[in-house]
Amino acid sequence: GKLLVLVLALVAAIPTTTQAQPEPVINFQIRHYEVAGMTTAEISQSVFQNTPVGMDGGRFAAVTHNRFSTSYSAVATTQGGCEVKNARVVLDSTILLPRLVESGQSARVLAEWNRYIGALRAHEQLHASNGKFTAETLATRLFAFKSHLPCQQMRVKLDQAVDRLIQNMGDWDRRLDSETQHGKSQGVYLRPGFR
Repeated sequence: GKLLVLVLALVAAIPTTTQAQPEPVINFQIRHYEVAGMTTAEISQSVFQNTPVGMDGGRFAAVTHNRFSTSYSAVATTQGGCEVKNARVVLDSTILLPRLVESGQSARVLAEWNRYIGALRAHEQLHASNGKFTAETLATRLFAFKSHLPCQQMRVKLDQAVDRLIQNMGDWDRRLDSETQHGKSQGVYLRPGFR
């Protein structure tokens, strides 16, 4: 009885090397294209003339691109299953926004521009944050994932699950844009009439 307790105590005291859960690598940047104008109407026209963002037949002032890459090692277990090792998730998240070339616009025009660009940046940040949440979820789910399936079968199913999770992120982004009219209900519009 005492020997078993001693052995259990010794086993419990042995330091184990546990793999820390990996954080996703997130490369985030904001890029700009230039717009100009002296009135809010001119600036709005410049935004839609100069924007490189076109989707679904429309032109938009801004966009967030979230690009994911995942990798992992599939290692066979002694029981015939498979487990994930060395999981790595990388998110390249880029927000593209207009930047006003200041050239003597009135204080009222600049105040309206600052209100608009703040609302636009906040809307696009929601898309970037959704990408970050998705990357963190992928890293958590891949970390030390184990399956009773052989590695070849597990890899197929796991890759499909990763693709589904990324697709769900895209669905959330489309719903956000639909529900907010691409941010319009959040203040993403330049009010006309400011000179």
